[in-house]
Amino acid sequence: MKQRKTQLTSESTHSGDEEFSVIGKDVPRVDARAKVTGAAVYAGDIYRRDMLHAKLLHSPHAHANIISINVEKARALPGVAAVLTYKDVPQIYYTSCGRPHPSDTPEDTLILSQRLRYCGDVVAAVAAESKEIARAALDLIEVEYEVLPAYFTPEQSLTDDAIEIHSGSGNICGQSGYEIGDVDTAMDQADFIVEDEFRSPIVTHCQIETHTSLTELDSNGRLIIYAPTQVSSILRERTALALGKKIRDVKVIRTTVGGGFGGKQEPVFEILNAALTIATSRPVRLELTREENLSCTRTRHSSYFKLRTGLKKDGSILARELYARNNGGAYSSHGHNVLESVSSQFALLYPTENLRFEGLTAYTNILIAGAMRAYGIPQYCAAMESHVDHLAATIGMDPLDYRRQVMFKKDSPINISNWSINTFGLPEVIDKCEEEIGYRDFRKQEKTAGSIRRGIGVALSSYGQSCFPWSVEMSGARVMVNEDGSASLFVGSSEIGQGSDTAMQMIAAETLGIPHDSVNVISGDTDVCPFDVGAFASRQTYVTGHAVKK
Repeated sequence: MKQRKTQLTSESTHSGDEEFSVIGKDVPRVDARAKVTGAAVYAGDIYRRDMLHAKLLHSPHAHANIISINVEKARALPGVAAVLTYKDVPQIYYTSCGRPHPSDTPEDTLILSQRLRYCGDVVAAVAAESKEIARAALDLIEVEYEVLPAYFTPEQSLTDDAIEIHSGSGNICGQSGYEIGDVDTAMDQADFIVEDEFRSPIVTHCQIETHTSLTELDSNGRLIIYAPTQVSSILRERTALALGKKIRDVKVIRTTVGGGFGGKQEPVFEILNAALTIATSRPVRLELTREENLSCTRTRHSSYFKLRTGLKKDGSILARELYARNNGGAYSSHGHNVLESVSSQFALLYPTENLRFEGLTAYTNILIAGAMRAYGIPQYCAAMESHVDHLAATIGMDPLDYRRQVMFKKDSPINISNWSINTFGLPEVIDKCEEEIGYRDFRKQEKTAGSIRRGIGVALSSYGQSCFPWSVEMSGARVMVNEDGSASLFVGSSEIGQGSDTAMQMIAAETLGIPHDSVNVISGDTDVCPFDVGAFASRQTYVTGHAVKK
């Protein structure tokens, strides 16, 4: 036992899987049986005998004020239990960003607002005995709108004569920048200056499971939320804030998640559904249609990048600069943080002594942009790597050989932080890819003519696991050892299909020295599981895993 304890200290190293009894071994996923047999419980599977069904009235206008709203006919419809407008819910501003409060994004969101900022923004919510009655009630709501000018791109919303989508914002959700070295002087010394501009569209997560929640009150009047969330603790905190409650008055139980990808990394309509439960004192299920899920939840940001690089004749890079602008949509959500992620990676993969970054995230009147897998890096990578191809072509060098010349090396400085790179396999990865795709043989072939061509390309990418370089990380774990030596592991981390619960089970079993199936994992219940910021940024094995091990 003494030798085993020494092997498991964080400072120790391991030469191979043979030193572990669980880690690195083939073990079944803890959720496999439930998912393949259909026993897994999704939010849409939960039924309560006295349950109501919710439907939402969405704004037909991209930008408007509600002048008047009459819901009396809807409330009088038999089977309708509640109709809520902005007049019926707390007017407490919050941000839906899936980060702990106080957040680093503007608190610009209300449960329901008199000001409507995109086509799909919610005007009113109905809870009724059936979906059909709730839908019929929506048609009875009478609304008079003052239609306002709508702006769908940052170029439109940032003009001098544009009205503010959020008061005092200047239609800027966030902006930042930095300069390292002397970019202008270095550009003057360059033999070539290469400039490119790129744009990317919005992208939807399109999870198989649409946004769904069930809310109810327990026997003590506490609010219970069942939802497929990536951020159980954050959803609890943000719900309490928006409803004017204490955190202890809210309990979140994460149900089986039918796809997240970042779109469920924040409250979307769960808080509004909770308001319906409070108004009726009955369980309420809100299940979005596919059309609603595509038109009024979250997307990936559309981005604009302007890249400028100064080169010497031998291809060495003297200076690089990037101006980036994101379309954030109608509310802050994750706000400017996505471009902050881009700003951190801009300095890494192609190290340069002289760097300049300027980024701005604008408010517009389209649906809200939030978190999506890799948090801004896919848009940036597509632009940056296309630009690197342009650099290689400018000096007449093979694109892959040029990347080898100018890319990050193991001893390259990280000039935006004091972090260090301790493991580095990029050269080996490039060598393997070059061999497997037959890069050299293909490049020797003559170029084809005609309308159908075959091509080959290479691209590199860097991505910051966890919230690099500004790590807002917190995870907790609790282990209860049972009478027979088995254990129950309580973690706040979110199993969203990526295997988090299984990874935590393996780490706990290895550390305790017991078989993996002797560890039962309980996650996503905020009443019994410690605080965890959630499932995002590829962080849970590294951060929650260390909490489990400790």
